[in-house]
Amino acid sequence: MLGGAGLVYAALFALVAVVAAFNYRRAKRTMPVPVTDGEAVPGMGAMTKVMPFMSFFTLFTVAVVPLAAALYVVTSTTWSAVERAFLYR
Repeated sequence: MLGGAGLVYAALFALVAVVAAFNYRRAKRTMPVPVTDGEAVPGMGAMTKVMPFMSFFTLFTVAVVPLAAALYVVTSTTWSAVERAFLYR
């Protein structure tokens, strides 16, 4: 059915989905309120709504790149998420 490579892709995809959800939750909690000199910065409202979803773009990357590149994306994304969680706790 899927074969060995397909199962590895599925596992990597699931891991990236978990890391993306973790990054999304952290971004939603830590997103600053865009205010400069008592007034809102133009365009920042839209950016603060869109930025947390950027972590899910890695799902698309893992879905279309070769297995070695997907493994690299998973490793680097997971490492940076753990690093940020450790450093900014």
